[in-house]
Amino acid sequence: MIVTLQDIQEAARLLAPTLPRTPCAGSRTLSEIAAHRFVYRPEDSAPFVDFVERRSMEQHVEKLIQAGRVEEVEPRRYRRV
Repeated sequence: MIVTLQDIQEAARLLAPTLPRTPCAGSRTLSEIAAHRFVYRPEDSAPFVDFVERRSMEQHVEKLIQAGRVEEVEPRRYRRV
């Protein structure tokens, strides 16, 4: 599978709404974000699926942090800004 820039941008667009927007709202861990299954369909199962989902979300969250759209509120917990 070849991942394009468009794929990454679409995943970032889909990921951002899953993170709370307000300081009053709770934050989420990478595991909670990855459980949404942005890369693979929920019915897909293979030994590598969880790793790929988590690693992909880790990369997307880092890009969103750099863009100022997400913040790490405590170690490994994130929320929208």
